[in-house]
Amino acid sequence: MVTRRSGAPAQAGLAALGSVCLLAIAGCGLGSARVTIGVDSPSPARSTAPANSDPLMLPLSRAVAQRLPGGVFYVLAGPNPGSFNLWEVTDNGNEVQLTRNKIGYGISAFGASEAGVVMADAASGLDELAKLTSHGPVLLPEGRGSGPDISDSGRVSFITPAYDKAHPYFDLRVMRSLSAPARVAYQQRAALSATWGPKDAIAAVSGGHPPGTKGPDPRLLIITGHQIRILKTPLANTLSNVTWTEQAPGLALSSWQDKGDVLMPGGSAVSLPDGWLPGAWSPSGKQLLVLGFGRKFGPNGSLGLWTLAQPHRVHIIGELPVNVAVGKFVWLARPART
Repeated sequence: MVTRRSGAPAQAGLAALGSVCLLAIAGCGLGSARVTIGVDSPSPARSTAPANSDPLMLPLSRAVAQRLPGGVFYVLAGPNPGSFNLWEVTDNGNEVQLTRNKIGYGISAFGASEAGVVMADAASGLDELAKLTSHGPVLLPEGRGSGPDISDSGRVSFITPAYDKAHPYFDLRVMRSLSAPARVAYQQRAALSATWGPKDAIAAVSGGHPPGTKGPDPRLLIITGHQIRILKTPLANTLSNVTWTEQAPGLALSSWQDKGDVLMPGGSAVSLPDGWLPGAWSPSGKQLLVLGFGRKFGPNGSLGLWTLAQPHRVHIIGELPVNVAVGKFVWLARPART
């Protein structure tokens, strides 16, 4: 999830601090869940945006969409973060709306790979796990679930939140496929977000909070099977999000202070130019779609491309629409299976 932030950069560094058995950690720290209150709405059908949507509400202008690099982009966008819907955008300028949730009862988060699309659908008022089909979202038997992701091989991860004294933990759950049962891979008392990386590893941000609020300090966890590593990040206590894929050369990190870094496997960190935040790795991992926020990037920010080969330069694609909030991008080589 990318949101506009403000502030200054942080310092760098990386260290693996050890390994422990994950399933034995039932009592590590946790926080609070994101819940949207609303009422049920029917599952929408897949439709093409130019024929069925207000063109002023498209996630990208046609000119910017046509300047995208090759591939298929899945975009979470809407009038506000509580009213996001999912879109499919291609470099020929075609923008297809995949979900049609009501204002205030949107798609809270999603993950996409060529194996499929999984989402947290708040149409009922609570985030529920759903998969995308050719007829729109279909709820999965797991019920409540937030922050879902899906790997290239079809493995699914999601978070079930803590919500009362009888359910005090945030659980990271994983499924071998969209039709397989879920199991608890890790749980703690602090809030979690997670994404898949190489070799079925999961990167999770534990804790963290926006400036001016209180909460546990963020930690970056790398979860592989039954083992966990805690990585020291260049963003320290301002870490807010991690972007990773199976082909990515490193972990792209975002802070609450408009600072982005790519953490490399050997422990070094490469900073993004000032004001740019990670958006999505390319299918090959050679490019990073980035979002720029600040006065020089236009009233609602800009979209660009960044590479490790030229770390001090961003190729600007264009500005984001002023009337649309954009929450997340996923960049695939081909459309996801539905």
